[in-house]
Amino acid sequence: MRDGKLLGSLGALLLLIACGSSDNADGVSGATHQGGATSAGAAGAPSAGAPAAGAPAAGAPAAGAPAAGAPAAGAAGAATGGAGGTTGSGGAGPVGVQPPMNPTPVGNQALPRKLYLENRCDYATWTLVSDQFRNIFPNSQPYKMEPHTAIVVGWPNEFSGRIWPRSQCTGDGYNNLKCVQTGKDTLAEFTLTKGMNSDWYDVSLVDGFTIPVGILQLNVPWTSRPDYVVGGPLGSNEICGSPICAPDLNPNCPASQQEKDAGGKVWGCKSGAKGSEAAMYLKAGCPSSYSYDFDDPQSLFRCPTAAQNNGTGAKDYDIIYCPMQGALAGFP
Repeated sequence: MRDGKLLGSLGALLLLIACGSSDNADGVSGATHQGGATSAGAAGAPSAGAPAAGAPAAGAPAAGAPAAGAPAAGAAGAATGGAGGTTGSGGAGPVGVQPPMNPTPVGNQALPRKLYLENRCDYATWTLVSDQFRNIFPNSQPYKMEPHTAIVVGWPNEFSGRIWPRSQCTGDGYNNLKCVQTGKDTLAEFTLTKGMNSDWYDVSLVDGFTIPVGILQLNVPWTSRPDYVVGGPLGSNEICGSPICAPDLNPNCPASQQEKDAGGKVWGCKSGAKGSEAAMYLKAGCPSSYSYDFDDPQSLFRCPTAAQNNGTGAKDYDIIYCPMQGALAGFP
C-alpha cells in the first residue's frame, strides 16, 4: 500500500505517498516499504512524495547516460495512438489528446470520471486493481482484455491506488488467478483529487518491470520548459504530463534480476535500490517512470483537477498496455 498523507507547511501542500512492493503469494499487491519501514496491506496510493511547490526535491539525480545494455532513450517513433494534435511547450507532449475509438463500456458509467484501458499488446492481458477499488470492474474481478481492444470504465474522484496488467493467466478471481507474472509488476498509480488541488500519478517500476505501460492524461496540455532534459527533475510548473514506459525491458535485464518462466523466457525484471544496476537500467529505459524509492522529482506527475478547479482541469485518463514511444523518450 502506498498511503497518502497531506501535510501543511507554510501554506503549501505536500503529497507524501509511500513506495512499496506488489509481490505476495497470490500475486496481489502486498507489503509497503518506505525508508526501511514495512506495513502489511493491500496496494493503495502511488509512489512516494511530491516535491514541495516551487522546486524539485533536493538531491534529485541529474540526468545521465543510460546504463549498460539499456534501450536507447529518445528514439523517434510513432506518437501514441489517440494522442493526436501538436506538441505542447518544449515539444514534450500532446495537445488535444483523444481517448481510443469505440471502447467497450464496462462498469458504472455514471461515476464522475472515465478511465480508458487499451490493450495494444499482441496477447491477452488481465487488469488487476488495488483491493478497495476492485468494484470498478464487473463482479470485482480481474478484467481480461483480448489483444488490440479497449474499454472505458466509470471512475470515482476518490480513487487512490494501483492498476497493473498481467498475461498468460488461468483461473479466475484474485485468489485463484495464476499468471506468468507473480509480482514485481509495472504499475499505473493514481491518487485523484488530492493535494495542491491536483491529481497525482506515475508509472512505477519500483518493484520491477513486466509489461510496457503508459498513462495518457486526456484533458490538459502538458507544459514543459524548452530546455527540459529527458529524465531530469520536473519543475513545479511542469504539469499534466503523460508518462510512457514503451520499451520491452525484459530481454536485456541484468541477469541477476531476471524473472523467467519454466521455459527460460524472461517475463520480468526486478528493480533494486537507488543506484543499483537494475534501478539505473530501468530508469535509462523509461526515464519518465518511477524507478526507485523517492524518485519523485523526475517521475511523479500532477495535474490540477476539474473537480477542484471549477470544472477546468484533469478528469479522464487512458492506460495503455504496450504503448508506442513518441519522439521524446518517456512521453507519447
